[in-house]
Amino acid sequence: MNNYPLNSRPDPQQTGRTQPAPWRPKKRKKHTGAIIGAACAGVAAGVLVMSLWALPSMKQQPAAAPEVTVSSAPAPEETPAATQIEGGAGISITNPNNPVPEIAETAGKSVVSVQIYNRAYVSGQQPIDQAVGAGSGFVISDDGLIMTNHHVVEGGNRIQVVTADGKEYEAEVVGSDPNTEVALLRVQGLDLPALPLGNSDEARTGEMVIAVGNPINESLNGTVTVGYLSGVGREMDLNDTGVTVPMLQTDAAINPGNSGGPLLNSNGEVIGITTMKTVFAGVSDSGNAIAAEGIGYAVPITTAMNIANQILETGSVPMPVRPGIGFTYRPVDAQDAQMWGVPQGIMIAGVASGSPADRAGLREQDVIVSLDGVDLTGGAEVPTFESKNVGDVVSAVVWRSGRTYDVEFVLADLNSLE
Repeated sequence: MNNYPLNSRPDPQQTGRTQPAPWRPKKRKKHTGAIIGAACAGVAAGVLVMSLWALPSMKQQPAAAPEVTVSSAPAPEETPAATQIEGGAGISITNPNNPVPEIAETAGKSVVSVQIYNRAYVSGQQPIDQAVGAGSGFVISDDGLIMTNHHVVEGGNRIQVVTADGKEYEAEVVGSDPNTEVALLRVQGLDLPALPLGNSDEARTGEMVIAVGNPINESLNGTVTVGYLSGVGREMDLNDTGVTVPMLQTDAAINPGNSGGPLLNSNGEVIGITTMKTVFAGVSDSGNAIAAEGIGYAVPITTAMNIANQILETGSVPMPVRPGIGFTYRPVDAQDAQMWGVPQGIMIAGVASGSPADRAGLREQDVIVSLDGVDLTGGAEVPTFESKNVGDVVSAVVWRSGRTYDVEFVLADLNSLE
């Protein structure tokens, strides 16, 4: 995964579609007491680390991107939003000085293991199931709706849910969104209570949190970890889709298999879906990877519930228009520039096939020193294109092999790219 997306976040004003009313948590009675907690559970994912190789040759002037014509349909009339999921009843905490055991015991009953299989059929034989992945999930409504991560359910055709007491159920995918890593499952006859849903918009750095999940293998189901919120609003591109999501960062121990489990506050309310962790912090002067510890991320529950309500209402998540160039990058600071013999700016890490960047001849390890009039050699913030439209022209200055080139990109809708 790449943590440095260039492409802008979706702008609801540009979608041409009706959006359901934003999900808001229902008000609950506050439980007093010390704040105890745990971190987000997630699948291991590293921060992009690159080393500089010999830059390939480049024509003196890359070809300009052709004009892109996009027709937009008129927006449909507004329709009432779907009934909002409110989650379960609040957890009664009798020991506010240490609420973790009570939260773990109560919430743990509503956390499930999600097993993913590829089922193959051979004539005259019983179906053969091949395990392809596993993760965690948690109940968000009493009629058997389970929330988990998109990457947990991706890649299989049979999903099995295993409860804390070992009961097995078949599950169906209601809908899934790779941009926010939210997926909804439904299980008939599950009969488990829904977890209470908190307000992630009110989450604060330094707050203690609790994560419950199923790391590594079935023998560790129901594992509880405790940590702090290390930060809020960390912008992440979760699946290199060009859409960034403001994530909750935590320092609790997380491992593969925890993905999709709940991150709870000290009142026992879900404030996030544990999703991923960073395992590399960079590269040493000798070229060895530097390990990162205690950097995990969770999708805020407010974001997740807005996506869940869209899935329930329409069966999918509408894709807004996303004007962009179609490349990913990593910053080149002064230390990198000196070590690699390149200018400061942003180094291209990947180019989307058929994108404006691809058509203009951009390549991996090119360095952009200026973009849309912003000089990037001094560490300035990389411009986004939220205020621009598909078809607008954006200029750049690109460095390659000791020479710089003026390049123009015609912004395209990144949803149209493969």
